[in-house]
Amino acid sequence: MRARSTVPEGAYFVLVNTARLEIPSDFAVPDMIKDRARDWVVAWFVAQTAKVVLIPPTDFYSKEHWDLGKDWIRVCVAVLPLALLPLALLPLPLLPLPLLPLSSVSLTSRRASS
Repeated sequence: MRARSTVPEGAYFVLVNTARLEIPSDFAVPDMIKDRARDWVVAWFVAQTAKVVLIPPTDFYSKEHWDLGKDWIRVCVAVLPLALLPLALLPLPLLPLPLLPLSSVSLTSRRASS
């Protein structure tokens, strides 16, 4: 089965239509997503069966517009530019990222002074 998808224009996200994906009726869905749109169930199903994490687009919609995105799923496509390919082959140690204290993160937007 070939799924319909969008062609990204400058983004690394692709929307894939999941309307034809059949989820078994006995597939267990957590209570926390039972009242969400179908794309959440699809995302959970794929995460549990294929071990791939997808993004339900209705999370970006208000509830009255869930119908617009219920049959779509966002897929992040990580693309490595060919110029960086040699670096990917180097044995580099994985270092943990430093965590910033929450007090150092500003959650408000700053306006540029004119």
